[in-house]
Amino acid sequence: MKNIRLFISLQTVLLAAACSGGGSTHNFGQGREIELKYARNITLTRYDDCIVARLRNPWDTTRTLRTYVLTTPATETAPQTEQGSVVIQTPVKNALVYSSVHCNLLDMLGASQDIGGICDLAYNPLDFVRRRHDEGLIADCGNSQNPTIEKIIELEPGVVMLSPYENTAGYGAVDELQIPIIECADYMETSALGRAEWMKFYGLLFGKTQQADSLFAVVESQYKRLKTLARQTTARPKIFAGMRYGNVWYTSGGQSTVGQLYADAGLNYAFGYIATSGAQPLSFETVFDKAHDADLWLITYNRPDNLTYNEIKNEYAPYAEFDAFGRQNIWACNTSYKLYFEETTFRPENLLRDLIIIAHPETMPGEKPKYFEPLKNQ
Repeated sequence: MKNIRLFISLQTVLLAAACSGGGSTHNFGQGREIELKYARNITLTRYDDCIVARLRNPWDTTRTLRTYVLTTPATETAPQTEQGSVVIQTPVKNALVYSSVHCNLLDMLGASQDIGGICDLAYNPLDFVRRRHDEGLIADCGNSQNPTIEKIIELEPGVVMLSPYENTAGYGAVDELQIPIIECADYMETSALGRAEWMKFYGLLFGKTQQADSLFAVVESQYKRLKTLARQTTARPKIFAGMRYGNVWYTSGGQSTVGQLYADAGLNYAFGYIATSGAQPLSFETVFDKAHDADLWLITYNRPDNLTYNEIKNEYAPYAEFDAFGRQNIWACNTSYKLYFEETTFRPENLLRDLIIIAHPETMPGEKPKYFEPLKNQ
């Protein structure tokens, strides 16, 4: 407990120095923007002894969600920006990472050793996470909706990485620990490349700038090549995705990363007219009205065995009324053994490839999708 009290005291000093109400004045001087071609909800500005990351509130773009000041051990004075900004010493060590998506990104950047704790271990499919947990190198901090505070205090993480949500009132007891919270709002970007480009911010946090820049260059190049390939096709199959959850069908808006992926794959998204980047809860009747005549239906699910046409019909008979069901043109991904979310979020070219193969098989004859496969009959 002595260490955590010292840790909290130091963090409090740094946080106070970052607010306009206290701390020493820091003259930033002339900053240089770090180029971000696609991301719309984050800006990065490099100064002589720090980098300022400003996150735009994706639900109210006139406001700032959070401002981070990234320093290094060589920074002598805690910089001062606007009130509420958070100072983070980089490279970050011993991070608590809520999402398996960001765990996988850090592994791709060569920073997996800097993950000190996770949430939702039971739902984390990454082998390296489970192995390091078994070896006592990664702590299980409980459910992401209600994490185990005692575990977090014992871990003493450098930062907490979590995904923010609209109208959130904060993060409960985690806020009170005075540990910097990285709000990973990348999922609210309006393009797949925009979301993937957030890896540059995460690379800066963990001292993996070169790795992030190199990886994104590969992602961008391959994505643009596939997009050009899809643009050369003439057919525009209509597509929709998902299933009911209770009485609601959550559907990505047309300005979401998924909506943009469909467009870049040469597809006509049934819900492209919804001008949002988040998920929208719709009734079955609304979904059926807009998507009953769609050519393609994509489903992601998680279960030990593969889903079948008969099973989804038995689950909810009206599913069989969709044209894609009658034509047996449903493609499914079982995330119990395929790292769909973990791999495609920051490598969207992999998902774009799948979509093009499914919708325009003539463009890549003989190729098979990596994640999706035709839904089974039996």
